[in-house]
Amino acid sequence: DDILIIGSGASGVDISLDLWKNTNGRIALNHRKPTDLVGFPSDIIQIRSKISQISKKLVTFTDGNSKEFDAIICCTGYDTNLSFLDKTCGLSIKSGVIVYPLYHYLINAAYPSMALFDRAYTITPFIFNEYQACYFSKILQSEVQLP
Repeated sequence: DDILIIGSGASGVDISLDLWKNTNGRIALNHRKPTDLVGFPSDIIQIRSKISQISKKLVTFTDGNSKEFDAIICCTGYDTNLSFLDKTCGLSIKSGVIVYPLYHYLINAAYPSMALFDRAYTITPFIFNEYQACYFSKILQSEVQLP
């Protein structure tokens, strides 16, 4: 199978590498970076042209090239919406995404039985979130004490 991954953020890179290791298909990564990703496997095709049209399996790019793919996975990001947080929880939100006060970017300083995962932005989140869950679990079980 030929698979197109759209987006080269943490999800796009992680899924591309996972598919590359675990499938026999050809993987293509579509991204807007000015150059190819450094250190990426050479047999993952990197396409830097924007997509102009998708029609069934055929993807046409703005440079005029087109290719058929058996699957397309969109990893184009998301917007965080924390509007569900009530002011009584003791947290403030700045610019819609920065939450404070959080101890270690995780635990509500006012109510330490509350945690918000995936608040650090400069890391690959998947394994980091797992470590956060383990750490928070140990806090809830009183195996780790907060300052």
